[in-house]
Amino acid sequence: SLTTGEHLSFTHCLWATGAGAHDVAFRLGNRGLAISEQGWIRVNQYLQSRSHPNIFAAGDCCIIEGLEKGPPPKAGVYAVRSGPILIENLTKILDREKYTSLVPYKPQEDYMKLMVCGDGTALGFKLGIFFQGKWVFELKDEIDNGFMNLFKVENLPQLTEGQPYDTTQYD
Repeated sequence: SLTTGEHLSFTHCLWATGAGAHDVAFRLGNRGLAISEQGWIRVNQYLQSRSHPNIFAAGDCCIIEGLEKGPPPKAGVYAVRSGPILIENLTKILDREKYTSLVPYKPQEDYMKLMVCGDGTALGFKLGIFFQGKWVFELKDEIDNGFMNLFKVENLPQLTEGQPYDTTQYD
């Protein structure tokens, strides 16, 4: 028991924590927004609130219900890949298109898991294959920076009145 001051010997320590709901979700739930017991905003395959059709959520703040294989795990890749669907569905709602024209989000089945080790290396896992090293850290860094660069002002698509919003850069 660590509460007694006992020391444990180890060669490596991994501290992995799960996602947690934000207090805002619980407050919105108290006001009628459909949330799960864990505090995730309940959405359908269109990322649309189960209780309020004009509210959308994507990423770790929500749980996608009604998918054949169940909701995807809390992992950044699902948040990133749901972004273009979220943008498309929001622009359709803002353009007052019918809800029937919304695009469903179809999460991928597998993804590469990457975790920085803190020493300039990273661990990776995909399709049952484990890999580790500096090159894995560089790969993760390139993926993360490439994604963030999409949202720099100079890289955003131009908005043209009467033209659909171009989401191809987010695919």
